[in-house]
Amino acid sequence: MIFLFAIIGLAIGSFLNVLIVRLPKNKNILTSSVCLHCNVKIEKKYNIPIFGYLFLRGISSCCQRALPKRYLVVELLGLITFILLYLFSINYLEIIAGVILLSSLIIIFYIDFEHELILHVITFPNIIIGILYNFFKNNEFINFLIAALLGYIIIWLLNKIYLLLRKKNGMGMGDAFMMSMIGAYFGIVDMIIIFYLSVIVALFFVLVYFVIFRKVLLKIPFGCFLSICTYFLWFLDLESIYTWFKF
Repeated sequence: MIFLFAIIGLAIGSFLNVLIVRLPKNKNILTSSVCLHCNVKIEKKYNIPIFGYLFLRGISSCCQRALPKRYLVVELLGLITFILLYLFSINYLEIIAGVILLSSLIIIFYIDFEHELILHVITFPNIIIGILYNFFKNNEFINFLIAALLGYIIIWLLNKIYLLLRKKNGMGMGDAFMMSMIGAYFGIVDMIIIFYLSVIVALFFVLVYFVIFRKVLLKIPFGCFLSICTYFLWFLDLESIYTWFKF
């Protein structure tokens, strides 16, 4: 069974690459894959997840230009994600929710990193799915609906405060809807823990960047850090983390 999950994970990872490239450009996601550089149709043998990239040695077969390493990394993430979900999920409902959420986080990470965008086409459906997931899992609805609303309000309020102080926006509304998505899946307390940890990781990254390059990062894609923390904390017991913070 784990082998089947691994194969599906590779296929999903390959499709995530398609979404990462095409969604920001509003392109059709169902057409055949083409070269990123010259738009020549890619041969099927080169579309095999991981092996296609390794066989080509990261070089396009049609125009001999370098392919982004992201292709390989995302396919590996698809593989790892499905194996982790198989090993640590309690039931199929949790597996399905995990596939949808974690795949969305991978998409959000790379699109925010490359384009500084968090697309509503990803966050809006996840808000609904997260609330429905908790309704069927915990027979709860209102608490997670409130968490989704609160997640949006937190970022909206922080942005308004920053706007008053600095006369410019500090965070995009894509971050607000992403926080709403996280609230829909995790609830209020866990959402706040994820936000708090994401801020710490972001600050640590900025500090390390300054030490290495002697430059101050004035703008960072916060959705990337929310994605990282949410991904890993999906598999962890957040109650124990909350207790650690409390004491």
